[in-house]
Amino acid sequence: MMAGLRELVPGPRRWPTFRRNRSEQFEARFVLAEVTESPSILFRGMTGSRMPIATAHGEGLAAFDSPAAQARALTCLRFVDNCGAPVETYPLNPNGSPAESPASPPPTAGSPS
Repeated sequence: MMAGLRELVPGPRRWPTFRRNRSEQFEARFVLAEVTESPSILFRGMTGSRMPIATAHGEGLAAFDSPAAQARALTCLRFVDNCGAPVETYPLNPNGSPAESPASPPPTAGSPS
């Protein structure tokens, strides 16, 4: 939803757009996510934590403008399997997003946008 407001929010150049899930259907399930190191204040001190989270959406596939844009993107969560390895395969990754991009924090003061 926030990506749809990118013209109103400062610093959205690194944000992906969100497209229809690779499964071409609405997905509602529990997934295992791991907190990655990021400047997000919401996940401060949680790096490496793995937790089941509920996800429910039809348009969650993160699509970047280029591989360089994907490499520059900040992330705070990634889908992982039960051993902690990042996953891009269905159903462990319900939307098909690249393993490092299910959740992105907003830019912090002084960070490039």
